[in-house]
Amino acid sequence: MTEFVCSPEPECCDGSDEPSGVCPNQCKEIGEKYRAEREAERKLRKTGAKIRSSYIAYAKKEAARLQGAINSLKKEVEEKRIEETRLKSALEHTESVDAAALEHQKQSPLYKSLVSHNAALTSLRSKQADLQAKLDTLEEILANLKRSYNPNYQDMGVLEAVRGWDAYHGVEPESESTTKQAGTDPLATEAEILEAQANSYVTEGDSEHQPAKDPEPVKEDEWTTAKLDKLARADHVALLLEHSRHISGPQSDNERESILDTIQAYLPDALIPVFLNLKTWLTGSSQESTGETSEATVNARNAHNSAADALRKSERELKDSEEALAKLETGGYFGKDGEWKKLDGVCLEKDTGEYTYSVCLFGSATQKSNRDHASHSLGRFSGWNDKEGVTPGSYDYYTRQYYKGGARCWNGPERSVILDLTCGTENTIQTIAEPEKCEYLFTGTSPALCWPLDDRQENEKDEL
Repeated sequence: MTEFVCSPEPECCDGSDEPSGVCPNQCKEIGEKYRAEREAERKLRKTGAKIRSSYIAYAKKEAARLQGAINSLKKEVEEKRIEETRLKSALEHTESVDAAALEHQKQSPLYKSLVSHNAALTSLRSKQADLQAKLDTLEEILANLKRSYNPNYQDMGVLEAVRGWDAYHGVEPESESTTKQAGTDPLATEAEILEAQANSYVTEGDSEHQPAKDPEPVKEDEWTTAKLDKLARADHVALLLEHSRHISGPQSDNERESILDTIQAYLPDALIPVFLNLKTWLTGSSQESTGETSEATVNARNAHNSAADALRKSERELKDSEEALAKLETGGYFGKDGEWKKLDGVCLEKDTGEYTYSVCLFGSATQKSNRDHASHSLGRFSGWNDKEGVTPGSYDYYTRQYYKGGARCWNGPERSVILDLTCGTENTIQTIAEPEKCEYLFTGTSPALCWPLDDRQENEKDEL
């Protein structure tokens, strides 16, 4: 007897493809199940679409807020740039006043005398170095003459040079016996002369290995080379300023206070740099008396630095706001209508027992051990679905996210995550898998993917 298997295809639900009476007509049951599933999906998409609409509304408000912030920041940057330019000009002016005061002090007879004496000292040091070099050369010549001198030959010029060398170095003149031993005795035999020369060479050689005499102590008032070098390197501007501070004498607290200080306490901050310039000009305060940087310059520099910092901060905020708005308006990074902006930084978790996995949307993915709480990076957000044939901005484009560049596995690749998403009323991670070593596949749901059904889909009639 032949057994017949009824077709599971919904299109063959009435059993007409099989002999009569073999397969029952199941179209009613299959149709009801299909319509129920379709209705459930439609309700899910409607509910999710409403949530998605709230995401879009948030994105529009965020775009409007960013645009308003950009307009405000542009004005703020322009105003701060003008203020920074003004304070920079004021700083340059006060610094030029300080420089002019220092140049004025450099015209004093004392400073000019210091510079002149230093130039003379430098010139004398140079000449001394030249003379010392010549002296060293002459000493080397005489030393060579002394070493090569043969007393057997009666060259009176050489003899006098050697005697002069000995006298210069404090060597006692040779006695007659020594002269005879050295070979100056005309009656000495050649053997005696050679023996005397040999003994003389040995004595001289031994003297070279004798310990050197201790150098004579330096007198307290003696100008050594080190002292002269230090004197030549003196900072005359610093000496001038130190002299100015010295002759100005100590000032008491009462002397420092004046009616100008009292006026300054009641001035607004914006007028203080101008007032300090006026005060410096009237009193010649610290700038002319000590040569130090004036209070006006210090305050002007601080004011300019604060303005420059404020300008840089506003410029960074403007740049960040413009980049954030571009991500919303391009219709790519945060979805076709900006719906994903609401989920920027939202973290989803899934506990699998041994590990807890998490994905912070548009941020990073992590794996944390539930046993020792050790955590590993699974990568950072790198983009949307880049499969071949998927068009950026389409529905399929937003069904997959990539997280790459995580911690490297032992003898393996860097950890990474593919997050596949479908329409759902909640933002969740549903499943975790590891199809390849350290390459994870997450599945999840999000209302951001519940695109609204068009009129054709809403009114479509079911055939079953």
